[in-house]
Amino acid sequence: MKIFFLFAFSVFCSTFCMAREYSLEGKAGYFYPTDSRFQKVYSHGGGMYGLEFNMQTWKQLYFWSEVDYFYKTGRTEKKFGSTINGSVPCKLKHKKGNHTHVTLVPISVGLKYYTPPYPVRFYLGAGGLLAYLNSHVSSKYLHSKTAWGGGAALKSGLLFTIKKAFLIDLFADYYFMYFDLHSHHKRRVYTHDANISGWYWGGALGYSF
Repeated sequence: MKIFFLFAFSVFCSTFCMAREYSLEGKAGYFYPTDSRFQKVYSHGGGMYGLEFNMQTWKQLYFWSEVDYFYKTGRTEKKFGSTINGSVPCKLKHKKGNHTHVTLVPISVGLKYYTPPYPVRFYLGAGGLLAYLNSHVSSKYLHSKTAWGGGAALKSGLLFTIKKAFLIDLFADYYFMYFDLHSHHKRRVYTHDANISGWYWGGALGYSF
């Protein structure tokens, strides 16, 4: 995690002095995890919201930093624990499963390339990602989990510029997010990996200065 922040800080400092254009966007979209078990527990996906800051580094190349927020409630599976906490080998008392909710905060930095045409530009980007995860389960058999994970972010979209300042961004991103979690049951510790990778698509409004 320290390496991630040091990398982000060094890139930010090196590009800030050279930047000729800056922009800030407020984003809203739908996060759709590709893990089938996550989809069953949390009804596929849900709304995700974020802020993105962009700086021009060289010609059509831009540096971006972004933070997003995702929250969703659901029900654990009938016989096992939630998709994030892993399958603990014990049956739950409630036939319909237990109430659970998950909070996910991805933080990403990277570079984007914009095509030259103006005022409508297509872009592609790639970068690193750090994510915070909190999973809470209302059960005496399962424990709530808090963890940091890592991965990567891929970006694509169309950026519309209105009156040289106002921005409309239609995006389709993909987040790779992996977590190392531990479950406890009868003095045993179960180690497992959680993959919460998924699509994030939607729209954003921004301002360029």
